[in-house]
Amino acid sequence: MHPRRRPNRPTSESTNQPGGKPTCTPPTYPRRSQSSPPSPTPATSPAAHNSAPTTLNTSRSWANATATSPRSSDHPYPRPVQTRRILELTLGAAALIAVVAAVVVSIGSTPETAQADSVDDTLTVTGNVSYRERIAFPENAVVTVRLEDISLADAPATLLAEQRIEDATGVPVPFELAAYRDAIDPRARLAIRAQIEVDGALRWTTDTVHPIPVEGDVQAQELILVAVPQ
Repeated sequence: MHPRRRPNRPTSESTNQPGGKPTCTPPTYPRRSQSSPPSPTPATSPAAHNSAPTTLNTSRSWANATATSPRSSDHPYPRPVQTRRILELTLGAAALIAVVAAVVVSIGSTPETAQADSVDDTLTVTGNVSYRERIAFPENAVVTVRLEDISLADAPATLLAEQRIEDATGVPVPFELAAYRDAIDPRARLAIRAQIEVDGALRWTTDTVHPIPVEGDVQAQELILVAVPQ
């Protein structure tokens, strides 16, 4: 069935047209506005609902990372990288100091210094041996010079140093004796004596005592031997 159509009713604004028939203007009814469906709000939209927690979690994660990450100005302990760097610098400085100290020690302990220290610890006696007679120095002659401790008068002398010279060709004959000071009693009485032997027989010898000081430098000694009667 067709819906029943309502007839048009004349209004008060109708006007008479030529021919004597009234003209009616159909009434107008308000139409329902067809508005577009409301756009989903961020609170009710599924996409917004899914993305909001992600943004929130990201913000919270960044905030937590920022709050827990150590800073050089806020954290009381340095970072591991900085600690390793500081340790490397410290070890490098220590190695440099050790090298400088070794160089200083090596420069300080020069051969001249070592020789001076050894000289201070050693008693050295130098001099010449000769005789009064104006004769040629015999062949096969052997010159012997001794440094002795003669502190005990009623006991044999203690030998401290000795030198035998077998290649001498004439007088004076130079000699050099050396003894360690640590092996010598500071109260000891020291002396040197010399002799010349020819073919095993004694020909010249000292007849006087030549004292030698225990401490300090020793002057060069001139030993004049006297002939032994044959």
